[in-house]
Amino acid sequence: MALGVKIAVAIATKIAEKDRTARSIRIFEIEGSDVTMTKGGKASFPAREVRALANGYTVTTGKSSYCWLDLDEKKFIKMDQNTTIRVDSNKLRQLVVSVLKGSITLKADGPPSMGEKISVRAGNTAMAIRG
Repeated sequence: MALGVKIAVAIATKIAEKDRTARSIRIFEIEGSDVTMTKGGKASFPAREVRALANGYTVTTGKSSYCWLDLDEKKFIKMDQNTTIRVDSNKLRQLVVSVLKGSITLKADGPPSMGEKISVRAGNTAMAIRG
């Protein structure tokens, strides 16, 4: 029985790796010591790498601190110092992030997958498209 479970997990993992589009936002790197998170406006706590961010989470970087958020193997967000973002939607292929303060860089290598949508909301925006 245990062998069957291991095989099922291995197959599911391979399928997920093959079709990995934007499904979740994860913190994959932190630089500096002042990166915090909150869930639903409650008390903040230190952010940790490999932490998945659900709807309602906010991430804040302080002075001389930066945070990289992994969307999938071809897309990420870099949060500059003194920045706050909120995850508004973390549904399958429908990610929405609001920049509440500061600045971010969204890097995407290649076009989005069929049906994939990533929205970044910000009050003031400057955009550059290179390539």
